Amino acid sequence: MRILALTVDYPPFIGGIAKLHYEIKKGFTDEECLILAPRVENAKVEKSVLRLCWTKNGVGKFLDIINWLLQSLHCVRVFRPNVILIGALFPLGVLGPLLSFFTGVPYVLLAHGSEIPIESYSWWRRTIGKWVLEKSRAVSACSSYTQNRVH
Repeated sequence: MRILALTVDYPPFIGGIAKLHYEIKKGFTDEECLILAPRVENAKVEKSVLRLCWTKNGVGKFLDIINWLLQSLHCVRVFRPNVILIGALFPLGVLGPLLSFFTGVPYVLLAHGSEIPIESYSWWRRTIGKWVLEKSRAVSACSSYTQNRVH
């Protein structure tokens, strides 16, 4: 099993999402799991973690998502994962259906809770969120509450 994981939360960030991705990576060898995570100062250099630019707002964020898509396509071609793990519905969730469409590799979405009440989002964000959820091979929820919100 080879996993390509995309996340905007990975150590040295502190929190449940970053910890979850770190623990997933620990369960695999460097040859089995490749993580794409934001470039941050003082981040430990790890063989199987590729750090990419990540802008929080504005046009830079859109350009970063395009960059992440291109880098992810390259990683799928070279790394040849069996599955792509998308770290959250927003902002990287949109990459799941695109990567799956262009490469044929299925993706699994991690649902943490705060991003799931999509009915409170704008029309375009609800539409994208539903599309990402519908196209995923599976959705892994952090709690039964979150799982009930997904379906």
